[in-house]
Amino acid sequence: MTHPFKVAHFGDLHIKEGDRLADQAAVLADMAMTLDVHRPDLIVIAGDIYGHTVPHRSTPAERGVLRARR
Repeated sequence: MTHPFKVAHFGDLHIKEGDRLADQAAVLADMAMTLDVHRPDLIVIAGDIYGHTVPHRSTPAERGVLRARR
């Protein structure tokens, strides 16, 4: 029996400090739980991770949203 190769693909997360940062953190926590359940073979994050403007320097709070997911 062959097993499928599972890929999780996310793009353009645009984590941005502001009034919605807690919401973004909650969504990422849900995504992490889903990844734990489905155990993909490969996780791809394509597109922008932080901010909306180019260039954007991420803030410690923005980076902390992903740091908590390690």
